[in-house]
Amino acid sequence: MNPIVWKFEPGTFNSDERIVEVCKDEGRILITADLDLSDIRRYPPSQAPGYMVLRLPRQSKQALLELLAKAIPMLAVRPINGQLWIVEPDRLRIRGEE
Repeated sequence: MNPIVWKFEPGTFNSDERIVEVCKDEGRILITADLDLSDIRRYPPSQAPGYMVLRLPRQSKQALLELLAKAIPMLAVRPINGQLWIVEPDRLRIRGEE
């Protein structure tokens, strides 16, 4: 299985619902900076392989890479299946835990 969840080309449009649907169908974790995905009423984490929402301190490539460097190793320690992870520079909030 290709590890890339979805590759978007500049100028294309895909709705949040379509992206979530593809991730569910393919059993892939969705990693995004789109805060809309943190709405557990609209996107219940229990119905998905997992969502990781990155709360970037600033919109930059460096900020994204720094946050991912903190978040990715946690996947080896704690499964994300059926959960929403909200990753911030100084903490990790998990929703959907049993």
